[in-house]
Formats: sequence, structure tokens, C-alpha cells
Amino acid sequence: MVPSTTTSPQVGPALRTIYDRGLNPLGDGWFFARVEKTPTCWLWRGNQKGFGYGSGPRGEYAHRWAYRRFVGPIPRGLFVLHHCDTPLCVNYAHLFLGTQDDNLKDAAAKGRIKRGGDHYNAKLTEADVRSIRSLRGSGAPATQLCQRYNISFQTVWRILNRKTWAWLP
Repeated sequence: MVPSTTTSPQVGPALRTIYDRGLNPLGDGWFFARVEKTPTCWLWRGNQKGFGYGSGPRGEYAHRWAYRRFVGPIPRGLFVLHHCDTPLCVNYAHLFLGTQDDNLKDAAAKGRIKRGGDHYNAKLTEADVRSIRSLRGSGAPATQLCQRYNISFQTVWRILNRKTWAWLP
């Protein structure tokens, strides 16, 4: 038997459409059986997906399911982000909506994005970038810098025009 919206007022608006379509609804018992409540976060102890996030029903991320259940619908194109920066946290009070740009800015502000020489794929160090700018300022041709540092002309251009490594003086 599928509960109706009148017999299940605790269900968030996003799940009412699931109930109305007659699909197998998932109640709070299913959810809380997989949650460990700590003083700060609700940690997901069920299955996990990539990057350490919890896996909820039908392969959906557990934190997205929790947001929909306790807060409301997630508009198309928006992400569910964590204030606490804990991928396994499903505490709705720690979740908020944002765009991909918001997600990247949040990660950068909290120091979770590697940049410059700390990035795993970096070919240059901060000293190299300072040297490139200094040599070019002294009149060295960009093609010579490309050969010396084994990088493309576009990479040199982006460094000189502060499209990359912009935080360096």
C-alpha cells in the first residue's frame, strides 16, 4: 500500500510526487538506520559512491536525498553543498544549494583546492612562474621561455596575462 500525502505529512514536497506516482517510498526508518549522529554531523554509514559521498536510494547521493526529504526540492542545475565540508554528512542543517561556481568558490575559500605547484599535475613551480615573468619583462622572447620551461606558448601567455598563477606578484 502506498501512503498518500494526507497520511504522510512529514514527507517533503519533492517526495510527494514519488508517493503520488505509486513508487516505493522510503521512510525515515530506512534513512536513520544508516545515520550515525555525532555532536556536529549526521554521518552516513550506508553504501558509498565516489569521492566519499553516501549512496542513497536508486544511486542518488545520500546528502541530496536528505536535502530533498527535510528541506525541499532541488532546482535543476543546482548542487547540494556542505557547510561542514564532510562528504558523508547528511544533516540537513549543514546542507545548502549552490551552482557549480559556488561549489568551486566555497572549496577554494576553505583551502580544499590545490593550486599552483601544489597541484598534482603542475609542471611549474612558483619560482618558475616568477622567473618567466621576470625574463619576459627583461625582453626574453616568449618562444625562448616555451623551450626553456617545456611549456606551450598559450601557457606562457596565460601566465604573463595573469589568467593563471594570478595570486603571485
